[in-house]
Amino acid sequence: MKVLMVNGSAKAAGCTFTALTEVGKALNEEGVDYEIFGLGAGAMRDCIGCGKCSDKGCIFDDDAVNEFLQKAREADGFVFGSPVYYAHPSGRILSFLDRAFYAGSRSSAGSPFAGKPGAAVVSARRGGTTASLDVLNKYFTIASMPVVSAASQKTSSKTKRASRPCAIWGITWRGCSNTCARASLRRRRAPVPTLSAEVIYVS
Repeated sequence: MKVLMVNGSAKAAGCTFTALTEVGKALNEEGVDYEIFGLGAGAMRDCIGCGKCSDKGCIFDDDAVNEFLQKAREADGFVFGSPVYYAHPSGRILSFLDRAFYAGSRSSAGSPFAGKPGAAVVSARRGGTTASLDVLNKYFTIASMPVVSAASQKTSSKTKRASRPCAIWGITWRGCSNTCARASLRRRRAPVPTLSAEVIYVS
């Protein structure tokens, strides 16, 4: 069993990658393999509604969309991760997912996503996490995918760990800004930013 994760950040090893890695550790503890698919910093096309999708995927093959679609057919579940920019997911992951989901839905083999569980993880310094999670979760619901969240699972140490304040990750979250580490020193005086994450457990 394998979960395919998408790192929607242009940074290969930033906060989003770190969050996905933590989810991956929890999956490994449950005997589930995972792979992190990075979108990289190259140009990412928007969907232009040309209708030229085929069984091979999107007609444009100069980026990672078609490679992802091939991997998606073999995956048993998904986790999409994104940084939060101006209270929404990165434009990079939205352009990527628009094309991947549309091209996948037009394949004669059927959607590579339908019926498979999905979860979202976002990384933010301040606000916008709820709106960003909502946007990413819409891909799941539109594609007939069950949305998995920590709230839908029995409470466990792994679930609690995934929702701890960001400052508690002071050492583990080396990809985060120094703001997180400094916040841990003054958490009694001011609210600590929380890490919004939904963790997928596949049984």
